[in-house]
Amino acid sequence: MTDPKESMTDVIEELIQKERRRKQCWGFVRLAILTILICYLLLDVLFGVAVVRGSSMEPGIPDQSIVVYSRLDKNYKAQDIVIAKIDGKQVIKRISSIEGDKLFLLGDNLENSIDSRTFGTIDREQIKGRVIFTFHFL
Repeated sequence: MTDPKESMTDVIEELIQKERRRKQCWGFVRLAILTILICYLLLDVLFGVAVVRGSSMEPGIPDQSIVVYSRLDKNYKAQDIVIAKIDGKQVIKRISSIEGDKLFLLGDNLENSIDSRTFGTIDREQIKGRVIFTFHFL
């Protein structure tokens, strides 16, 4: 015959273990949600990530490079490399000149670049951000 005290102790220990597992599970869920929110904030609100397609920015930024750009810095100046939205497409170009709210963009590879020489000046609002990091892959 089992001792009622031992049975009660086993039941209490089992309940304590279940409660610990439940708290650990909720802790993990909260951490996962917090991680997702921080990633969203960093990668969709403060910063953006883009893959360079084409050779218009070579040799400085080769095809298939990954760039990180700041969405917050709106103080653009000549020679900044920016990500812009042109005719529904995302492009990476260098600001050649600024006249008021109009920007003239050029690719570094002038012989192989569709830029403001083709599509004209753009409005400052078309700029998505200024490139702050570039990752090159061989």
